[in-house]
Amino acid sequence: MDILDESLEILTAEECAELLRVSMPTMYSMLSEKREPGKIFGRRVGREWRILRSEVIRFLSEEPIPSEPTPTPVEALA
Repeated sequence: MDILDESLEILTAEECAELLRVSMPTMYSMLSEKREPGKIFGRRVGREWRILRSEVIRFLSEEPIPSEPTPTPVEALA
């Protein structure tokens, strides 16, 4: 099965991880059953995840969430 086949609309977590080139632990941390920024929306079917290809495309095209800058030691003590 070729995961780049456009006719395949529903991906497993493993296929999604392969497509995004991330590890499975990273993939699982990116998945959510709620629609929230910075997460990939998916559904659990039993113990497995199912993700729409369009959701992966949406995730890749959204603006990154700005992270809080790490304080310097001087700022942390202030």
